[in-house]
Amino acid sequence: MQKVSSKKFLSGLAAAGRKRRQPHFITFELSYGCNLTCAHCFNPTHKAGPRELALPEIFRVLEESAAFGVFDVCFTGGEPFARRDFFAILAKAKSLGLSVSINSNGTLIDGDIARRLREIGILKIYLSLYGSTKEVYEAVTGIAGSHARFLAGLDALLAEEIPLTLQMPIMKLNRANAAAARAFAQARELEFLTSVDIYARQDGDPSPLRQRLSAEEKLELLRELGSVASPDPSACARDGASFIDCDCGKVQFAITPYGEMNLCTIFPTPKYDLKNGSVREGWEVLKKTVDEARPNANYECPSCDLRSHCRQSRADAWQEKGDMSACLPHYKDLARLEKEENALAGLSRDIR
Repeated sequence: MQKVSSKKFLSGLAAAGRKRRQPHFITFELSYGCNLTCAHCFNPTHKAGPRELALPEIFRVLEESAAFGVFDVCFTGGEPFARRDFFAILAKAKSLGLSVSINSNGTLIDGDIARRLREIGILKIYLSLYGSTKEVYEAVTGIAGSHARFLAGLDALLAEEIPLTLQMPIMKLNRANAAAARAFAQARELEFLTSVDIYARQDGDPSPLRQRLSAEEKLELLRELGSVASPDPSACARDGASFIDCDCGKVQFAITPYGEMNLCTIFPTPKYDLKNGSVREGWEVLKKTVDEARPNANYECPSCDLRSHCRQSRADAWQEKGDMSACLPHYKDLARLEKEENALAGLSRDIR
């Protein structure tokens, strides 16, 4: 019998689901509660509250999702380990046959938690690395002692041989540490992913955008690191054809701690209420949202000579301006710089 990697196997299932317009992946925000207060975070509260889904509600949503054909879920937050019932949620997901990954800051993980994760069988943990030094790390998190707790959590996971990826959101506070952080990951033979995407908070507060690198700084980082990859396991392909051209509402969706079913964590619409509805019904609402979305007079993409270089998505425009058609100057500037950079690289090759 031929053996394939879990990544290849899941990719094959996802491709089949894409043809049928069948959801296969969920990003499930279990709580807004978090023990850190990161400067760049789009978490609207950093606090758990009574509106968040109770354990029986989470179980029902997972059951409906699995019955509907979903086979892959990433639990995130906030900080998922801040929920005292998190292992009950993991056990339920595994009992339903779901492949489980986790987004975590790692600071609440100890040896016992790492052992339990190994026993329950996690596909992967995506661990946020905010900096390789105490000074940089805690400048981002705003919490004294958080760097030491991160290192302890990382060591506990490594001791149990839990599959790990380190992911670094790069911003003004830690830009100078990016290369050192990559060396930190390489020294431990860990996959290292980065992102330069910083978003406004989900409640519309634009303050995290103050940490976003300028277009020039992003291009400099691209030169330094070679590429900028998304750390988000839900990061989706873009077909370049439809108005909403990502996988959201086509093969994947997101659920907020309040039970709102959305296209994505950074595309928080249409806010279908799972507390009073079903996953199957919500999926139809999401599909309709995607299929009926139309550009307005602000939509410049078809005639823009920077389109093939542009990194802006409909989600970026919606999240920042509340208008999927909006052209964001930041992304336009970056596209222009990348186009010029590519042209210069082509000229250099021709000269040689």
